Amino acid sequence: PLFDFNATATGAGWIDALANRARDVRDADQTPVTPAHMDWSARNVRVDRERVVAVYDWDNVALSTESTAVGQAAITWRITSEPGGSEFPDATEVAAFIGDYERAASSPMTSAQWRAAGGAATWLLAYMARCEHSLETQGMARSDQHGARDRLASDAEQLLGLAPPARG
Repeated sequence: PLFDFNATATGAGWIDALANRARDVRDADQTPVTPAHMDWSARNVRVDRERVVAVYDWDNVALSTESTAVGQAAITWRITSEPGGSEFPDATEVAAFIGDYERAASSPMTSAQWRAAGGAATWLLAYMARCEHSLETQGMARSDQHGARDRLASDAEQLLGLAPPARG
């Protein structure tokens, strides 16, 4: 396997602790699950004049809560995994993405769903941070493969406390 989390655990405790907290926040949403594409990273979507024309990686369809699907999309929408393509959205951009999603869906999410979406974004960010850590520990990382760890360190607490904007 490319990522060996057990062999590269040293130094990753802070990532694992955030992942566990994020999982608990994400999983607190007990709304019904629905089929959802779980990898909306930029490499899997093609647009033409601001319109989606193709979506790839359909083996990533799973049953998920809306909040998990939206939270994961919000943290990965611009990631390509190519050199230079690892600048993850910050907490403000994640909140803006969720707000845009709500407007497009014409259906606001509850405060609990917003919090769970933040947990989902944080959990996925922690997973990708663990991948980066594993690659670095094994001497296989590119010099630009640190975006998930950097964003997790800077924004995890904000993401874990994500709340909808005041509605009025």
